[in-house]
Amino acid sequence: MGQELNILIVEDSDDDVLLIDRELRKGGLNPRMVQVKTPIKFKELLHQDSWDVVIADYNLPEFNGFDALKLVQNKKLNIPFIFVSEIGGEEFAVKAVKAGANDYIIKNKLRQLVSSIKRELKTAENSKRCQQINQTLQENQSQYYGLFEDSPIPLWLEDLSAIKKFIDNLKQAGVTDFYQYFTDHPEDIKTCLTRIKIVDVNKETLKLYQAKSKEEIIRNPSGVFEQETYQVLIEELSQLASGHLKFESEVVTRTLKAVSYTHLTLPTN
Repeated sequence: MGQELNILIVEDSDDDVLLIDRELRKGGLNPRMVQVKTPIKFKELLHQDSWDVVIADYNLPEFNGFDALKLVQNKKLNIPFIFVSEIGGEEFAVKAVKAGANDYIIKNKLRQLVSSIKRELKTAENSKRCQQINQTLQENQSQYYGLFEDSPIPLWLEDLSAIKKFIDNLKQAGVTDFYQYFTDHPEDIKTCLTRIKIVDVNKETLKLYQAKSKEEIIRNPSGVFEQETYQVLIEELSQLASGHLKFESEVVTRTLKAVSYTHLTLPTN
């Protein structure tokens, strides 16, 4: 027994429906085909059942295949839509594809229909799987953001790709001892600070630095660091240059409103 498929077919010729059914069975499919000839019946059945494929002739006495395609699109149904018509040629093919059809098959080449259906079903399944993955990722992201935002400790989300590029350029220039290099070139510490991109900070970070908004810190991350911080940054940058993904230290920072100091531990992942 072949793959079972529910197929809604817009076709006024009963003989053509039988030909299509026979061709699909020859190709290893097991179709349950329901034929419609009017827009009213098409709308009714489109709501009543779960369809794997919609096949439509180009033009019927009471119905147009493009109208059927619009009805499927308006319902945002992820169903492969394939034209099977006596009308052929590049002009019709372009029109069908531009309208949103997945494929078109000329009736005297029905042998192509099986491979077209199998291909479009696989594409639809992949699309459905991608949507499910994206939905899961969005749910996980929402859950993660809730944990991040409501954490009782200050958290920063940083993009250090520009610093990595800066360090890679130094490596290409022959620098091997980064601890010594940054000790001898404190101006490059400032350069690295300007290249830190703060993606987000949580509520506790705002409280810690007495900031009114996230933008105050995101726009000026170096504003919370003092000269006394540089020694820790030298160690951190040296660790990053060596490929380490975690660094812990105690640093001295300042709030955005006063020159009072706070000690905290910074893990860098």
